[in-house]
Amino acid sequence: PPKSSKNPTTNAPPSSKFPLRNKITVFAYSLINCKINMKKYLLLICVFGLFFSSCNKSKEEKAEALIKDKVIASLYHPDTYKPVSTHVDSCFWNRDNLPKFIQILDELTKLLSKQEEYTKDMEEEHFTMGIFSPNRYYASEYEISKYNDAKKKYNLLKGKLDKTNAKISSKYKELKQVVQHIYADKPTGWLIRHQFTSMNGDNTMSLKGEMIFFSDLDFSECGDGVSKENFEVISSFIQEIKDSESIDDLNDAYEALIKQNTVL
Repeated sequence: PPKSSKNPTTNAPPSSKFPLRNKITVFAYSLINCKINMKKYLLLICVFGLFFSSCNKSKEEKAEALIKDKVIASLYHPDTYKPVSTHVDSCFWNRDNLPKFIQILDELTKLLSKQEEYTKDMEEEHFTMGIFSPNRYYASEYEISKYNDAKKKYNLLKGKLDKTNAKISSKYKELKQVVQHIYADKPTGWLIRHQFTSMNGDNTMSLKGEMIFFSDLDFSECGDGVSKENFEVISSFIQEIKDSESIDDLNDAYEALIKQNTVL
C-alpha cells in the first residue's frame, strides 16, 4: 500500500497536492499558535507590571495606604475625610524602650493621683483635729472621740502617703533611666506626618487636622497615631526628663504635661 502523505508536524494540517494552499494553511496555524503564545507573554508582563508597580510605590504612598483606616476611624464623619499631604521621615525611637516609657508613665500617673488624694484627705482630717482639739480647760467625751478618730485617720493616711512618695521617687528614677535610651543609633522605622481635612462634630464646617504615626521599616504595621499637638507635648516632656537633674524638675515637667490635657 502507498505510504501515508500525512505531515509529521503535529500542529500543521495534512499536506496536499496544492502547495500554495498548504503553505497558507500552515501559516494560519502558526499565527494561531503565535496568538496563544502572545497571550501568555502578555499575562506574564501584566503580572510583572503589577509586581514592580507595587515595589515602586513611594514611601508616602505606602504610608497613606497603611494609616488610612486608622485616620478615618478617629473622625466624627469618616465619609468627609480628604487627605492633604503626607511626609515620611526616618524614625529613631527605640521600639523596645518606648512601651516601657508609656507603662512607667501610666503607673506614675496613678501614683500621683493617689498622692493628691491622700494629701487632700489628710488636710480634711487635720482640719477636723483642729476643731475638736481638747483645750486645757474642758473637752467633752464627744470632742475627744472626734479628735482621736481624726488623728487616727490622719496618721493612717500619712503612712500611705509616705509609701506612695517613695514609689513615686522610684518611678521617677526608672522613667529617667528609660528616657536616656529612648532613641536608637540607627533608624527603627518611619515617622509619618499626615495632614487631612474632615467635618467637625456638628458637621457644620471642614477642619484641618494632622496626625503622627510610627511604622516599621516595611510599612506593614503602625500604631493608632496621636494628634500633632499631643506628639509635640510628649516630645517636649521627654526632652525635659532627659535634661532634668532632680525629682522636683521631673515633677514640674509632669505637671506641665497634665495641664496640656494630653491623652497618651
